[in-house]
Amino acid sequence: GIETPAQMEQFQASLEEKLSVLTKQRTILNVQKKKQKKLFDALSDEQALAPAKRLYEEGHAGVEAEYAQYMAAVEVLDACGVPRTMLEAQKADCYKKLADLNREIRQIRKQMKMCDEIQRETGTIERQLQRLEPERQRNKSRRQEWEI
Repeated sequence: GIETPAQMEQFQASLEEKLSVLTKQRTILNVQKKKQKKLFDALSDEQALAPAKRLYEEGHAGVEAEYAQYMAAVEVLDACGVPRTMLEAQKADCYKKLADLNREIRQIRKQMKMCDEIQRETGTIERQLQRLEPERQRNKSRRQEWEI
């Protein structure tokens, strides 16, 4: 456990270091995600707009824009040369890693906030004890007088 201010400072420094490392990892992942954004968006569009394609091919009117968007997504995915299943796996992995990192970052920030609150409360408690100490000493001396 943490028993001294020095231990608290050391713990907080370790939290800040972990936060820095996780933030850098998150930045790298976000850059990777941004590089793949066009492909990831095309995957989403292809899946979401598949019903519009079917309706368009059945001759329904009013879905031309969605069909065009679907076909553009298919074109992007076909041109990239990477199988859709692999792209889906990459996308899922990227988003999972980001979610995990964000969860860890939130947990560390929560711990840092708790440390700040503990330090603030420790100062308040110490001041209260200093104010109460003279009264405690008076009561102690009164008890000693009564015992005599």
